[in-house]
Amino acid sequence: MAEVMRRLIGTDQLTFSASLLLPTGPLPRSWNSLSEAEKDVMGARIWAGIHFRTADEHGIALGHAIAENAVNTVMRPLAR
Repeated sequence: MAEVMRRLIGTDQLTFSASLLLPTGPLPRSWNSLSEAEKDVMGARIWAGIHFRTADEHGIALGHAIAENAVNTVMRPLAR
């Protein structure tokens, strides 16, 4: 998702925030770029024991390749 957004808006620099809803209450998070959020999510998955680092690195690389292909071949501007 981050790679598609990077390609569509033409920059990685996008400041945004979100709140994660935890049983103890909301946990606000903020990022200054899409890459920063991507790394944060990857780190969380590693620390939670869901994936090994190499699995997440390979997954991000594959996601970037799929996003590039989708933007270049499937996503077309709407005719007006």
